This record gives sequence, structure tokens and C-alpha cells, in this order.
Amino acid sequence: TNDGKEYLTQDHLQREVKDELYVRGGRANLIELAKVLNVDFGKIEYIAKQLVDHDPELHFLLGQLIEKSYIERVASEINQKLVQYGEINIGQLTVTYDLPTDFILNEIVLANLQKIIFAKQDPSNGHIFFTKSYIMRNKAKIRGALAAITKPTPISVILNLTDVPARILYMSLNEMSSLGSVTVQSPAGQYIPHVYERMQADYVKDYFHQNGYITNDTVAKLGVSDVRSFVRTRMPDEKVINMKNCIVSNRLIERVKDAMEVCISSNSYLDLSTLLPPGLSNENIEEILTHILTPAIRKQTYVFGTVVLTINFMDECVKGCQELVNEHAKRAVESGNYQKYMAEKMMQHQDANSFGLDDEKVDKREERRKKAASGKVGGGAQGRETKTKSTKKHARGNKGNAMESDDDGEMQSGAGGKKGGKEPHLELITVKEIAKVVEKVLEPEGLEMLDKDLAHHYYPTLSKQALAKAHELYELTLQKSSQNRRQTHASIQEKLNTLYNDIRLYEKGLKLFPSDVQGQLLKYLLKTFGTDICNEICLYVAAECNLNTNFSGALTAEQRTKIANDSAAEYRVPLQTLCKSLTTSESVEDFLEKTEKTMQACSMMLKKIDKKKDRYVWV
Repeated sequence: TNDGKEYLTQDHLQREVKDELYVRGGRANLIELAKVLNVDFGKIEYIAKQLVDHDPELHFLLGQLIEKSYIERVASEINQKLVQYGEINIGQLTVTYDLPTDFILNEIVLANLQKIIFAKQDPSNGHIFFTKSYIMRNKAKIRGALAAITKPTPISVILNLTDVPARILYMSLNEMSSLGSVTVQSPAGQYIPHVYERMQADYVKDYFHQNGYITNDTVAKLGVSDVRSFVRTRMPDEKVINMKNCIVSNRLIERVKDAMEVCISSNSYLDLSTLLPPGLSNENIEEILTHILTPAIRKQTYVFGTVVLTINFMDECVKGCQELVNEHAKRAVESGNYQKYMAEKMMQHQDANSFGLDDEKVDKREERRKKAASGKVGGGAQGRETKTKSTKKHARGNKGNAMESDDDGEMQSGAGGKKGGKEPHLELITVKEIAKVVEKVLEPEGLEMLDKDLAHHYYPTLSKQALAKAHELYELTLQKSSQNRRQTHASIQEKLNTLYNDIRLYEKGLKLFPSDVQGQLLKYLLKTFGTDICNEICLYVAAECNLNTNFSGALTAEQRTKIANDSAAEYRVPLQTLCKSLTTSESVEDFLEKTEKTMQACSMMLKKIDKKKDRYVWV
């Protein structure tokens, strides 16, 4: 012994170790045995190894002696736990019994399996054992849960609700694949029952056959990610047309085509919103139209939203606008608005042409400057080099070059501004007026919401027609005005010739009166017949120059002077001289001379004097 008071034989020490092992239930630690027996640890370890070598039922493990009885007792306890919990994990047993995992698995569990421990080893994880009743109980729970599920459900939810281990759930799902399918073999996946897939397919088929279409959103709400593939696999024999956000049956397209042919043949219209299902949006209807409207149909129809109008129907709708066009064109010509528009247009073209000529002059001037700036001048042996001033404008230099460059820039910008000026515009008919006429035709058909669309569509055409009609009326007015002017010119010329001859004859008659009376009679003659000549010529000139002639009664001296001053340059000087001669002339010959010059300015001719007729008048 350690204290040296006693001496033990090997056999006695072996007997005492066996006794202590029995007392301790078949498991004893060598360190504790050394303390209890008061023997050196080395001696105890030596004896333990001898016992293990001679007795196969003994195990020496981690400084401990373990007897078979202890193993059987632990196996019995494990079996009780299996009966209680239905499942056991070797890792948990390792912590409970403080033994190595391999020893518990091989020497305790597997060695006593189906003897003391009645369980089944998990094929996917050899450290887990469970009883048959436990598996059947969990499978029953899983089968009931899966049978009750009618929509896609996450695996994690099923695990929480059934409180079944994940491995048993997946094992049961694989065995019960007829009930449904799993998207991902993980708690994040979903279980999709077959009844839900069948319900999806039935819903899509019924909806599609009943309505002739189905939207992508409708199918997506059922939990389908790939809509087109789902519809194609569920309805392989159905002819469908895939659109941006819906799938349409070919039967629906054919129905629209037939209605379109009837619409064109009857010169009518087609409202697709009344023909197609109400669930289709305007965007869907427009997409359907793109599949229907062939180039031939497009030539005969116009589309406004969901309404298709034939061109003949549209022409009938705007037929009433022709009266409006003629009326507005006539009013524009009568009021002078069209004439003003033509004058502005002509002036703008003249400005553009003048600036074009200026540009050409500038280009020619630049060309001459470049030719003059050539490096050498002269020819033959006598030619000599001459230096010329460079025309290149540098960024740095004198002020003159900078100002010259600025002037050129202003000239170019000014010309560009004129050329890019706004074209004169004359609006003879408005969109609102067209819409008002069209609305009366569309209202009985229930299409009054398209009045503005049609008005905007026909506005350019009707505007051109109105301008063309105004131009036609303007041409007729010019022709009538020209004819009237020629007649007026001839009548005034005849009248002036008559007055001219009357004054000339009266002037001859005045010479028969006494000289003291002749001056008064001369003034009276100019005041009467001379004033008539001046008035006629002034009114003629005012008409030619488009001056205001709204004078009541005979013209006054101030009115004649105003007309003379406001007239064109070709009339102004002769007419001013004639008006002054009424009060300043001292003889009839002087007045008649000025009258003759004024008539020449007005392109009027004096008739040759007929002396025979004069003699007849005197007689």
C-alpha cells in the first residue's frame, strides 16, 4: 500500500478491484480505485489491463473499467428513452453518459440492437435511432397535414404546425409524392399540393374558354411565375396569340376580323369596346388591332382609341363643313383679311429674296477679295512679286478687324432671322367649329366623344380648302374689279374729255364779252367746270391708290389737297399742281395745260379737237 503498513498480493488486489467494480455498478475510475484501495495508480492500471486481457466482458476506456452489466443497463435505459421519446441521438447520449461516441454507437447501441434496444437506425444519419411507432405516428401527422393543405405552403410552416423533424417530413414527402410536390428541399421551399395545381389549370381553362382571353396578372395571382409556359402546357391544342400583358384566343381575333369586314363593306364604324370582353384594357385592344389591321384595311379606315371609322363614314360626318368653308372664305375676302394675308406673304417672300441677293453680293465680294489677295501678280520675265494685305482676321489685332468681324456676324444673324421668320397665317376655320358640325352627326350614333378627334384630323384639309376657296373668290373679285376699273376709266376719260371741250368752248365765248367782265366770268368758269374736273380726277386717283373716299357731296379744297398729298408718287406732283391752278390760274389755257398733264399721269387720252364740230356749235 501507499503508506507501507500493508502488503497485498497480485491476486488479492485483482479481487479487490473486481469487488469495487461490482459495488460501483460495473463502471469504475482507476484514479478513484487507487485512492480507495490506497495503492499506487500504476499498480491499479497494471491490474486493470491484466483483467481486460483475461476477461472479454471488461472494457478499459479513458482510465475507466466498464463491465458488461453496465453496458446492458445503459442499453436498457436507452430503450426506455426510445419508448418515451420515440427518437434518440448518439450525440445526446455522449453528453449524458460521458462516453465516446463510437463506444456508445458500436458497443452499446448496435451490439444490443433488437435485443435490448428495439429501434431502427436512420439511413441518412447513423447516429439517430427511432422506433417504428414513432415513424408511423409522425407519418400520420404529416399525411393529415398535407391532405388538409389546399394552397402552396412553406415547409417551415408545416414543420411548426406538425412539430415533426424535418428529415422525417422530407422522407414522408418523398413517399407520399402523389399528394403534392416540393419546390426546394429546404425549410425555405414550398409544398404545392396537386389539388392546387389542378384547381389552377381548371380555373385558367374555364376563364380562357369563357372569355376568349386571360391576362397575365390573372394567372400570376394564382402563384404562377411563367405564365406563357403554364398556359401552353395546360392547353396544348388551343391556338393562342401572346400579347404584352395578356393571352388571346385565335377565335376572338377571327370574330373581330369578321366584324371589321362588315364595317368596311357597309361604310360604317366599329366600336371594339362593345365587341370585345370588358376586361380588356384599351392597350390590349390597340394591340389586337395591330394583328388585324392589314395594309389594305389601313387604307380604308382610321382608328381613334377603340373605335374604327371608315373613310367614307368620316367624309359623311364632315360633309356639312363645306358650307362653313365657303361662308368663311367669302367673309375673309369681303372683309379684306385674305388680301392682307396675301400682302404679308408676298412681302415676306420679297424680303427673303432680297436677303438672298445680298448674300450673293457678299459672296461675290468675298470672292473678288480672295482673287485680289493672290500671292503673285504679273507675267513673263517682267513680272514681279507684289505684297497684298492679308484678309485673315486674327483673334488678337486692331479694333478695326474686330468691328469688321462683328458687322459680318450681325449681317449673317440678321439675314438668318429674316429667313427664319414666322410664316403669315390666316385661320379661316377653327377646330371648334368643325367639332360642332361633326358632333351633330356623331351624336345619334353615340360617338360624340370623337368630335374633337375628327375635327383635328380634318382641320388641315378643311383649312387648305378654305384658303383655296378664298383664293378663288379673290381671283373672281380681281377680275370683276379689273372690269369695273376699265369701265370706270373709260367713263371718267369720256367725262373729262367732255368737260375739257366745254371749258375750251366757253373760253372762246368769253372773249366776246367786254374785257372788264371777262375776269369774273373766267373765275366762275374755273370754279364750276374746273372744280368738276379736279373732283373727278381726285376721286379716280383716290380709288387707284386705295385711299379713303367716304366724302359726302362735292370735294372741298382741303379734301382735294389731302388726296393729292396721300396719292402715289406718279400722281402726286401733277395733281397738286392741278389743285393749285384752280385758284392761281390767270387763263383757261394754263388750267387746261395742267389738266392735260394730270390726265396723262392717269393714263387718260384727250380726244383730237374736231374743228367742224366746233364750227357747228358756234353756228
